[in-house]
Amino acid sequence: VRDPASRIRCRVAVRARVGITASRSAMATAAALLASVSWLGGAFAAVLTGILATLVATHVMRQSHQRAKEEKSRFARRWEESLYARMEDPNAPLPTLHPGELLLFLPLWLRIIGYVRGESETLLIAAARELDIGALTLKLLASRITWKRSLAIRAAGALRLKEAMPALQQEIRRRDPASAEIAIVALLRIDPDAAINTLRAQLWAFVWSPSFVARLLEPAGPRAVSLLAAELANAPARRIPRLLRVIGALANTDALPILRECLVRNRSSEEVAIALEALGRFGSADDRDTARGKLGDDDALVRQHAAICLGHIGTPDDRSEEHTSELQSHHDLVCRL
Repeated sequence: VRDPASRIRCRVAVRARVGITASRSAMATAAALLASVSWLGGAFAAVLTGILATLVATHVMRQSHQRAKEEKSRFARRWEESLYARMEDPNAPLPTLHPGELLLFLPLWLRIIGYVRGESETLLIAAARELDIGALTLKLLASRITWKRSLAIRAAGALRLKEAMPALQQEIRRRDPASAEIAIVALLRIDPDAAINTLRAQLWAFVWSPSFVARLLEPAGPRAVSLLAAELANAPARRIPRLLRVIGALANTDALPILRECLVRNRSSEEVAIALEALGRFGSADDRDTARGKLGDDDALVRQHAAICLGHIGTPDDRSEEHTSELQSHHDLVCRL
């Protein structure tokens, strides 16, 4: 275009188009920035709302927990006062126990009755029966929740609740060591004979230590010794050492004839050593000569436990040079004596 006026008009048109394009680009950029700011603001508002909601929920939970704790403390104080009053006066009134409060009452009652014996224990059992705890306990024994069932098992044993015996025997047959332990203890308190019969059938079902089995059998007294004697008479050889260890851990003098017979019979050196160790715990002066005779045994394990036995039930003469001269080659035995 040669005409100056035309050239000027062309330049103005080009500049106008460039300005419009730049304006549109700036507007698009501004719109994108506004959208980003709006999105960030929404995200920030959402995060802030979530934080506030969490703080409010935490505060509400704390308040609820604090109220529950205070209610539990008031419940415990009210019932402790009532139960202690009942132990002092059999005619003292008891508050009303609602079904929903059983899980609060049982641990409290079990804790208190665990510290008392004799007439006080009898009065607490009578108070629980007056509140119909037995029926509620039987319902709780059928619970699928382990800790609730364990609580009911302990309560059944403390109440001497014969109606709970089938449920307790079933619990033992579950072969869960934790629940079987408290079920056996509860059954021993209710009916020792039934507990012994149940335990005889389940004696080898659990991997329990001899000391633990002895602790379970201890409340049964002479019945426990009879059970172990019967098992020992019919047990295979691999089970005899374990039974002898249970007898030794039981430390019941009624079991002394079993241990003495074990030393007389042709038993293995392991069985003789276990019997000697048990005699050292609760044997008598009648067992000294037997232990002295085993000091010269061919088996080192037997000699060692004979020395341990005499270290407990022997006399000062057993430590004299006359008795220890033949053991000088076994310095460990002289130390045990």
